[in-house]
Amino acid sequence: MSLLTIAQAIADELGVFQPASIISNEEATAVRLRSVTSAAGLYLRDDYDWAVLTKENTFTSSAGTAAYEVPGDFLRIVPNTLWDRTNNLQLVGPLTPAQWQYFKGAITSDVGLAVRWRLRPTSGVLKIELENPAAATIALEYVSDQWCASSSGTGQTDWAADADVPLFDEDLIFREGWWRALRAFGFPHEDQKNDSRKWIKHIWERERGGGANINMAPTVATFTVNLPDTGYGS
Repeated sequence: MSLLTIAQAIADELGVFQPASIISNEEATAVRLRSVTSAAGLYLRDDYDWAVLTKENTFTSSAGTAAYEVPGDFLRIVPNTLWDRTNNLQLVGPLTPAQWQYFKGAITSDVGLAVRWRLRPTSGVLKIELENPAAATIALEYVSDQWCASSSGTGQTDWAADADVPLFDEDLIFREGWWRALRAFGFPHEDQKNDSRKWIKHIWERERGGGANINMAPTVATFTVNLPDTGYGS
C-alpha cells in the first residue's frame, strides 16, 4: 500500500469521501490524513528498533583521531553493538558527560584493553568520540531515520509523493493512522488505539524472531578462542 491507498482506506473507515490525492492537496480531509499517517510513521520509527530500519556501519579508527561522523541517516545506535573487530573487543559506552570527564581527568594511567565511547555533537555534526583510539575496524548497528521510501526505493524521512510506501508493515501505518484520524475528527478512539498498540507489539516481535524468553540456565563462559579439553594452563 502507498500513502494514497493507506489514506483512502482510513477515509473509508471514517465514512468520509476518499481524497484523489494527498500531497499538495489543501482540502481539509487530505491534510489531516497526511498529518496522521506522518505522525504514525514517526511514532513507529522512534519507539521501536525495527529490523527493517536497522543498518550496519563500519569505519576505521586511527591513533590521534578521536571523533568520527555517523552515517547521514543515523537516528540512534542499537544498544551493545559497538565493537572493535580488529581486537575482538566490545567498546564501553555510551558514557555520560560526567563519566567521560572522570576518565579523561581523574584516571592518569589506564592499561585496560577496551575503548570507551560517547556520542557528541562536534561543529554541529553528531560524531562518535573514542577515548585513546588506535588503528582498528569499528562496527556498529544503528536505526535509520528513513521510515518510508519513494516508489523507486529511495529512503525518506517523510512522505513526499502519493506513491511513497512505508518501509515497515503497511498495516501498522493504517492502524496507527486510523485512531489518530478518529481523534482528529473528534470521534472515540481508545479501542482503535489499544488495538494498534497490541498489533505493533505483535508485528515487532514477529519481525525480531519472536518475543524475548527468560533463560534461567547458568551462564556459559564465552571465549574468544577455542580451548582444548585438557592440558590448558600447564
